[in-house]
Amino acid sequence: DGTPVAAQPVALLPESGEPHEVVTDSSGGFRFEGVADGVVCEVRVEAPGYARVRMPGIALDRDEVRDVGVLLLDAAVPVPVEVRTYAGAPIADAEVLAFALSERTWGKDWTEALAQFAQPAVPVATVRTGPDGSARFPDLAVGTWTFVARKEGFARASSPDVRLRARVAQEPVVLHMAAGHTLAGRVLDASGPVAGAVVLVTAESRGRDPRSAPHRQRAVAGEDGAFAVGELSAGDVTLWAARPGAAPSTELRVRVPDVPRIDVMLPATAVVRGRVTALGDGAPIEGALVRATAWTGSGIAVAEVRSDAEGRYTLDAVPAGHLQSLAATKEGWVTAPSDD
Repeated sequence: DGTPVAAQPVALLPESGEPHEVVTDSSGGFRFEGVADGVVCEVRVEAPGYARVRMPGIALDRDEVRDVGVLLLDAAVPVPVEVRTYAGAPIADAEVLAFALSERTWGKDWTEALAQFAQPAVPVATVRTGPDGSARFPDLAVGTWTFVARKEGFARASSPDVRLRARVAQEPVVLHMAAGHTLAGRVLDASGPVAGAVVLVTAESRGRDPRSAPHRQRAVAGEDGAFAVGELSAGDVTLWAARPGAAPSTELRVRVPDVPRIDVMLPATAVVRGRVTALGDGAPIEGALVRATAWTGSGIAVAEVRSDAEGRYTLDAVPAGHLQSLAATKEGWVTAPSDD
């Protein structure tokens, strides 16, 4: 019913290091302080009589403040799934992954959504189908979910935006799979292969919506710039590529399997340096998030970095050319108007 839950323990579980625990306030809000940057964590809520709520795959930048949205406590929802061919034949031993979709909205700051675009989605739970192609998630939490099926030799299949409600019998989630294909190639720039480049591929209709992350397939280029993305459906896909640590910007549309290989040429980059200071006394501001956006010939590019103890920042993966915007933000501060 949306009633805030006070005094509820909430755990933050890092992949390495000690877990953190806080309790919610009277509004149901919670906050973790001093979280190590770069460490992948999971937010978890366990309460007697309710389904366990999990939000895995959270990794913060230095001094980042992340809002994970509203977590709902309610009865567990059992979810049956069926994986079949388009002819209706069951597919045994398929892995089905369940991804919880955040209720968070990005508001006006769409550049933040783009900056998070390359982060891989992490499933909350997985099951495998039996000989009859069926499986069952016993205790998922209420909310909105995406289910993805995968098996070698097949293209991934997904069922997005499945709304689970407590005390309502869930109809089986049916996933149809077809033959899979592979798209391979290299990521290059003017100087040669780009080792460690990130490549994302998704159906053309999915676009850059952050909630579409479970549908995107991800590969990292080797030392020779080579990449391969398998388990693709036949048809038009969108491919994005980025330098290591940068948000994907180069965007291509490819028809699979008509085009089995493609080389991606990344645009030239420039370096943007500066300082973030306080209005008035000019004191340096450490930990401000500086984000640059620029239009390229194949889409929108976003680069971001945190200012250091002297307020200095260096953005070294900005596409050469005209910047659409350059902004600095930090909790508790507002951007002062420029006299320039």
